[in-house]
Amino acid sequence: TNPIANNSQSYGLFSSGGVSGEDCLCAIIKMAPRVLRSDGGLMGIVSEFMNPLLSDSDEQNCVLITKLEQWWGADHDVVASGVLFTNEHPLNSQVYAQRRALTDDNHVVSLWLNHLERNEIYHVSPGLLFVKFHSEAGNSNNTTGCKIDSRLVPKTSNGSIWTPHNYNAVEYTMKILSDLYHS
Repeated sequence: TNPIANNSQSYGLFSSGGVSGEDCLCAIIKMAPRVLRSDGGLMGIVSEFMNPLLSDSDEQNCVLITKLEQWWGADHDVVASGVLFTNEHPLNSQVYAQRRALTDDNHVVSLWLNHLERNEIYHVSPGLLFVKFHSEAGNSNNTTGCKIDSRLVPKTSNGSIWTPHNYNAVEYTMKILSDLYHS
């Protein structure tokens, strides 16, 4: 049995994301094309993201982006584009396990590390995912599906993406969103 998955009171079934930490996110992404408007609707998700982009030069190999686009699928007539904002410096699994354990107990930290390894989670970052739905009229290449870009939010002296009052992170995300959705 899996002690992390089975102890929902302490671990919230991996923070309510399901055993893998991504089960809930996967279900939302798969459901979105069927339930949200396809004429310009915008979906926003705030979550912890597993195995995010580690550098701008590695976007082609980002497993997370590939998963998000596959979960969206292409078996419907909805076209979308999105952007995922994550921290420039995600937590490695060791640091994440120590923080999730909520204790200095090596046994609990080890349980978390083992769980992360079993689920092939090597890095975790808080993040923001925005997906904008496009009308069929705006689809010039007759393709369906979702193309998601990833952006690393720079860490500054004001902190990271989740640091309260980090105006640098707010300005960065607002500029990217404005450029993406208002052009």
